[in-house]
Amino acid sequence: MVLPTGGAIAISFTTSASGNITLERSPYPNISYTTLYTGPPLNPRGDDQYFLDLGDGSPGPLLPTTQYIYQLIDETGSITSDPLMPVSEINLDAINWDQILIGLLQGAINVVKLPPGVKPATVVHAMPLTGLLPMPFVVVLNELDQQDEIPIGQSNPILGEGFVQPPYTNVWTQTGFGSNTFRISVFSQNAIERRFYRDLIIATFRANLYYVFQQLGSDIVHRYQAISYQAVKTHEGDLPGFYACDVMLEFTGTQNITMYTSYGLINEIDMKSRIYTYGDPTDVVTDEVVVPNLATPNP
Repeated sequence: MVLPTGGAIAISFTTSASGNITLERSPYPNISYTTLYTGPPLNPRGDDQYFLDLGDGSPGPLLPTTQYIYQLIDETGSITSDPLMPVSEINLDAINWDQILIGLLQGAINVVKLPPGVKPATVVHAMPLTGLLPMPFVVVLNELDQQDEIPIGQSNPILGEGFVQPPYTNVWTQTGFGSNTFRISVFSQNAIERRFYRDLIIATFRANLYYVFQQLGSDIVHRYQAISYQAVKTHEGDLPGFYACDVMLEFTGTQNITMYTSYGLINEIDMKSRIYTYGDPTDVVTDEVVVPNLATPNP
């Protein structure tokens, strides 16, 4: 089977329980075998064996534009797989939270009625590398992304069972929940201005929990924390200093990944004749390799 992230092929197989086995790989159609494993069966009973080929014996991972075949040899004989090409696609459903938060906060600052003595602030993505912006200003920083949980069974797509052959495309979504923590810092020259912008940030966050965060699947759990402080170093001549606060915004929501694959699968290879029973009665057996009927996406 071809792994969803590409560059590797996983081989599940059954062999004789005694003697030595050899597993080989070759590009196709120019046959030139590389030995991946030789020795006793990986399982002393001969069944339920698994080998992960990450490009063993090659300069790097398996090439996405090359077809490969595998040959398995044991004391009863040998068998060769159909060609496989490690081509797949993985899409990250990423949300640009940095830009969303900057847009929400700057928009709120642009329209809010400022109390006397409070000047409009500028929202930026990170602290300036040289010098400071005119105060007040607000800095948005993605402080921490943390996996909250992966529901039971979501990390097990059962590769090879339920996946379909070309021309059909397999779609597998792994559901997960992630916690996003943002630190939004306010820098001001007076404590009243600092407190005003601290409260505005929290209000903007709360007001958009439904309109933005819930609509994007990220309002399962939410919380905030705020700490205020001042920075002044009289003994170093750093005067007059400034007032600041850090608001920690935390929200937990869905953090899924979706994988798309389109490749051939071998359901089972066996050295002995047997009767195969699958959900699709039109599946046929050819040279001991189960070939699913391509007319219906049911392996």
